[in-house]
Amino acid sequence: MARVLDSAAQVYARRGQALRAALRDRGIAASGRSGFTCWVRVADEDGVASALAEGGWAVAPGQRFRIAAPPGIRICFASLEAADAASLAAEVARALRHRPSRLD
Repeated sequence: MARVLDSAAQVYARRGQALRAALRDRGIAASGRSGFTCWVRVADEDGVASALAEGGWAVAPGQRFRIAAPPGIRICFASLEAADAASLAAEVARALRHRPSRLD
């Protein structure tokens, strides 16, 4: 059982590292070094989450996960294959360029 848990921990660590590296390659800072999620600071949580949803990616607006932290989105990478990290990071970069309209 310990071997299975160690293997799972390594898989999730690689997924998180791949996503954080792909985001960093696009100039996007992500925090969180443990668990299954990382945090990306954004000005418009709902707008960025909506823009990502349009591209087929689901992330959580950070409001319900923060107390004193600035706005951000919470990205779960538990089921993200390392090979897909670059695609997600590109979509995050695109979503960060999202400008709210009167209809947002």
